[in-house]
Amino acid sequence: MIKNSFEVLDIVDPTPDNCPTGPNVAYMHGIWLEGAAWDRENRLMVEQTNSMIYDKFPVIKIVTELMTQKEMDALDGSLSDFEDNPPLSKKDVKEKIEHDEKIKE
Repeated sequence: MIKNSFEVLDIVDPTPDNCPTGPNVAYMHGIWLEGAAWDRENRLMVEQTNSMIYDKFPVIKIVTELMTQKEMDALDGSLSDFEDNPPLSKKDVKEKIEHDEKIKE
């Protein structure tokens, strides 16, 4: 099983120099906030105070690593273990498709 760590970087426009690659490292960029703003000094999302509609969100660095056996043994199988995103079964997908088709009728 894999665990992720996230870090919001102080950069807005990524380049190969300020976002170096490495094993198990990825960067998310190009995210825009609508109706909110990013406080670059305090590094948190705040209520929008000016007339700007969109505010560019900084780059997010994602690092993945394998869980240790001890960490895997501590999992109890609850949804919180999977951050409320359990994998979907074929039955779940089929029910979702049928539900969507009924709504369209």
